[in-house]
Amino acid sequence: DDFFTVFDGISYGKGASVLQQLAHYVGAGNFRSGVSAYLKKHAYGNTRLPDFIAALSAASGRDLVPWSDQWLARAGVNKIAARYRCESGKVSAFTIHQSAPEGLPTLRSQVLQVGLYAISDQGAMDVRAVLPVEISGAETRLEGAIGLACPDMVYPNHGDWGYAQLTLDPKTLKALKTNLSEIADPLSRSMFWYALEDMAIGGELALEEYLGLVLANAPLEQNERALQQVLRGAARVLRLLDRLTPEADATLAAFAPRIERMVQEMMAAPAASADARKLVFDTYVAVARTGSAQSRLEKFLVGDESVTGIEIDQDRRWAIIARLNALGHEGAEDLLAREAAADVSYAGQQMAILADAGRADPAIKSKWLATLLDDGNSLPLSKQRSAIAGLFPSHQTALHAAFLDEILAALPELGRTRDPYLLSSYAGTLLYGVCTMDSVAKLASALQDGKGLHPTLFKFLREAHQRDEACVGLRS
Repeated sequence: DDFFTVFDGISYGKGASVLQQLAHYVGAGNFRSGVSAYLKKHAYGNTRLPDFIAALSAASGRDLVPWSDQWLARAGVNKIAARYRCESGKVSAFTIHQSAPEGLPTLRSQVLQVGLYAISDQGAMDVRAVLPVEISGAETRLEGAIGLACPDMVYPNHGDWGYAQLTLDPKTLKALKTNLSEIADPLSRSMFWYALEDMAIGGELALEEYLGLVLANAPLEQNERALQQVLRGAARVLRLLDRLTPEADATLAAFAPRIERMVQEMMAAPAASADARKLVFDTYVAVARTGSAQSRLEKFLVGDESVTGIEIDQDRRWAIIARLNALGHEGAEDLLAREAAADVSYAGQQMAILADAGRADPAIKSKWLATLLDDGNSLPLSKQRSAIAGLFPSHQTALHAAFLDEILAALPELGRTRDPYLLSSYAGTLLYGVCTMDSVAKLASALQDGKGLHPTLFKFLREAHQRDEACVGLRS
């Protein structure tokens, strides 16, 4: 049970980032020496965390016990922001501010690089200075910036040395609106996009502004990795807007068709590489929602329309069918039945379940939820997971809300009778996404009553409550 609650994205994603930050914190040479000494000393033996920290401390000459306590024993992620002032075209003051979320007050020490950008005579946005700085506490002065030319943009984690969320300053945000695609380095563009997406999801940047940046810059992106990131971010924000309805109805109506049309035009662009074209096509399936887009998806499916270089293979056929059924497209149920009869492979059976569960019909939802809660059901785990994955698309929040009580009431019995693989899928998918004050209250009540729950369920219940609470906060 402990294993299933601790090995997750934090272990791998944050763990790798923290090790990278430790290398910068003590210096790359000291880090290699310390790891080497640690491995030699403890070869063929078992160790505990203090053994590793002691080896790195000895190699670097720094007491790393406080660092270990900050980074490995305390939860939370910090937010950093650059604040600066210019006089007569020169930087006269520059500080890095660090904050912590409410209830998780730890401020951490780490080594960052601050990138100062300026627009060149040719119109490109170039990095003019990269300044390393060790931050600690709420405010750290960046002395090396004083006297430099006032930057057009600042990125406080250049090169991705640090582990933190970023708040970009107003001048940088203004410059990005017209110059984001002019940043030459793909990694730097990617880092700016990550910061913008975090700010949008976190309520520091209007979702309209973020989608406006996507519309202006995504068609200009040549790096496939960065393009994937931008399109994935746009799809994520559209899903969030689905959950923020009715407050977000006007924004969704204004931007969803524009994003859809942008992706459609990118799909037809002759200069796109084969891989980029596939990426854009798959994004089109994911964001399609207007009647014209649904009709086009059906034409792709039946062969009445095609895209140069794109094969509508079996995976894409199922993706289209799942999307059309989730949207309630006329005739989608018949398309599903025909495809299920034609593709009897195991993967086909899984996708047929996902597509059926996604239909916006309360009776269908009730059927699949009853199947999932029946301890004697004969479905293998993989097919149960397919049903869970398809059950409540983001635009079906009203249906999701109607079943939340039943989903929550089943947690104790599921924890007693099911394995952690099923529990992680069930709780990790079905508890979050309603995004109302009522859902937050219900999740809080379940937490209050859930001290004896299976650890996997309790973990995901806490996460769902936190995420739904943050989602509700975005309504304002």
